[in-house]
Amino acid sequence: MAANILASRMKIDVHRILKDDQDELSELRELLRATPSITVTTPAKERRKDKEQVITIGKKIIDTFGLPQNLSKEAERMSEIYPHLYVFENLIRHVVAGLLKTKYGKDWWTEPDVVPNPIVRKVEDRQSKEGQNRWHSERGSHAIFYTDFGDLSSIISNNWEEFKSLFPNLRWIQTRLEETELSRNIIAHNNPLPMKECDRLKMFLDDLKKQLDICAN
Repeated sequence: MAANILASRMKIDVHRILKDDQDELSELRELLRATPSITVTTPAKERRKDKEQVITIGKKIIDTFGLPQNLSKEAERMSEIYPHLYVFENLIRHVVAGLLKTKYGKDWWTEPDVVPNPIVRKVEDRQSKEGQNRWHSERGSHAIFYTDFGDLSSIISNNWEEFKSLFPNLRWIQTRLEETELSRNIIAHNNPLPMKECDRLKMFLDDLKKQLDICAN
């Protein structure tokens, strides 16, 4: 739902994607009304104070354990790129789920030949293991949130007839998913992403938004 709200703020027609899920659509509308988009100008003094709120690590710890001198600065920089990755990945998941639900109904995940069997089995295994750890919150309400990022490319490829109206060609979306996954894996293991890769990730999200916006009109 957070991804839906962010997408709505970015002028993506989420209502069209969710048109067959009236419960989720109603919840989204209520949340959008409850959390209006307000632009607030922060006084210069407060902005300077915010910039100074960086996690600091004592020199003694850095020297003793051989930590990078710029560890805290890297953390601050990576915090700026994560929202782009979050929106990109969840936008893809919701688009895939929404389109296949429109085609096959709410039980599209279990329809024969829609999702490759290895992906289905992997998801079932993850859901089973999660069920053994009930103290921890669930990943999501649908099986698609238990897939690997790369699995989304396989699902799209397996159902290309349904997706070819959204993307210029299969390789276009595959390339963006494959290259984003490389960056995602670096971020997921809490390693710094080079600036050129950060810029590439932002560009891919911008490409995706523009493409979906064209298809929504």
